[in-house]
Amino acid sequence: MINPSLIKSVKELHAKRTGSVYWRYTFPEWSTGQLNFLESSAKKLLVRGPRRAGKTQALAERMLKKVNTPVTIPTGEEVHGAYVYITQTRELAKSIMWKELKEMCKKRGLSYVSNEVDLRMVFPNGGSIELQGAGLQDSANKARGRKMVGVAVDEAAFIAPLREIIEIWSPTLADYEGEMVLSCS
Repeated sequence: MINPSLIKSVKELHAKRTGSVYWRYTFPEWSTGQLNFLESSAKKLLVRGPRRAGKTQALAERMLKKVNTPVTIPTGEEVHGAYVYITQTRELAKSIMWKELKEMCKKRGLSYVSNEVDLRMVFPNGGSIELQGAGLQDSANKARGRKMVGVAVDEAAFIAPLREIIEIWSPTLADYEGEMVLSCS
């Protein structure tokens, strides 16, 4: 259940919302490989690279770009969807990605409401990013009935139920023609 104060904060952000015409990247020094990943229009992506190569930063950038760029659905309406970041455990998701996302939002001047308990960021346009662990039962419950613009599985090689995670989350991508990103070293 979503906290009523979070809903109120999101409504306040909606009242202030301003759309951006284009997306400017946080870091001008992205490598060619990272830019290829950031600009890819593919719906299924595998990101491989050695440790400390900037995969997490590029993934954070892609998630922020995706939830802040409208998706046109078949009715012609433009919507901003949700993106889920999954790694081995919820605690690991927080330690890897939460601070990175907040810092990128600060550098960019993006407004958001964060729920530290749920590890969820909600933006004025209605888009959101959620961080989760790879527990099958939790994933199955959280995925049910959702419409997502993207699902990223970080450190995918270390997630034992990877096939099941992909099967659980893939149907959530159908409505918005979302993307599935697997990242590993």
